[in-house]
Amino acid sequence: MANPIAESELIINERGAIYHLNLRPEELAPTIITVGDPDRVSEVSKHFDKVEFTTQHREFVTHTGFWAIKEFLLYPPASDQTI
Repeated sequence: MANPIAESELIINERGAIYHLNLRPEELAPTIITVGDPDRVSEVSKHFDKVEFTTQHREFVTHTGFWAIKEFLLYPPASDQTI
């Protein structure tokens, strides 16, 4: 299957992660929770049973962890988006 994203649009950094998010595929969770403010990520993830991975690149803060046996990824959307 061909990659649907043009190579010029998918910038990979030196650690093999997507540049803008600093995330590799194995650092993602099947369920993603978005929060409106990057500072809220740590407020939510403190309720996780286990935090496996954290990263920050620019305004993008990401925590991947488990709560009640389910894996979640916390991520703040761009400031101009509302969910």
